[in-house]
Amino acid sequence: MKRRSPLLESSRARYPDLKIGVIGDMEIVTDSPFEPDQSFICDLSALRKRLIVGRSAASWLAEHTGGSPDAMFECSFSESGAIAARIHRERYVLIDEPNSVRYDELFTFPTGRHGEALLLEYECADIVLGGSRVQEVMDELCPMPMLEQPALTWCATRMAHTDIVILPFDQPARHYRILVTPADARFIYDIFSEAIEDADGTQIGFNQYWRKFINGE
Repeated sequence: MKRRSPLLESSRARYPDLKIGVIGDMEIVTDSPFEPDQSFICDLSALRKRLIVGRSAASWLAEHTGGSPDAMFECSFSESGAIAARIHRERYVLIDEPNSVRYDELFTFPTGRHGEALLLEYECADIVLGGSRVQEVMDELCPMPMLEQPALTWCATRMAHTDIVILPFDQPARHYRILVTPADARFIYDIFSEAIEDADGTQIGFNQYWRKFINGE
C-alpha cells in the first residue's frame, strides 16, 4: 500500500503546480516547474531510514554497508547520497540513497534483534533547504549558528519548540537537511516555506534535488 509523505498535502496547498509521483512506496512531490536560483525547499521523506542499536551496531552496520562513522555525531555520505550517522554511543541511523538497491538487504530485514544489534524503523520527514540565500533563512530561524557547524555532522536542536535534526552539507554548495517527526512535519514545513518564499524561493521536487546536488546536472 502506498504511503504519503507527511508534507504532501501542505505542498499541494501551497504550490498547486507541483508534479506528484511515487518514489519507493511513497507518494511525494517529484518535480516542479520552477528552478529557483535564490533559495528552495524540497521534500526527501521517501528515502528509507533505519535505526541500528546495540553493542554490535557499528560492526553490523559496517558488515552491511561497508563502514560506519567512528566519532559521535559524525556522518558519512556516499557519492550516491546514502548517509550513515552515529547519534549515540551504540546507536546509528542509515538513510538510503535514491533509487538504490545497494542496501536492500538491510532495509528489508524484519525489525527486531539480529544477534546483538536491534534493527528499528526510523520514521521522520526529511526536508532540504538550499540556494544562494539559504544562510539568511537559517540565521533567521535556527537558534544554532549553523554556518559554524562542520558539514556532515548530526546537529540535534529545537526550533519553534520542536525537536529537529539539522545535517549541513558543503557540496556542491552549503545547504541543509532537516529531520523532524511526522507529527511536527507540516508545522516546520510551513515555517520554512514562508521563509524560503521571503527569500524569493519556492519548492522543488525530489528528482530535481538529486539532479542538482548529487548528479551535478
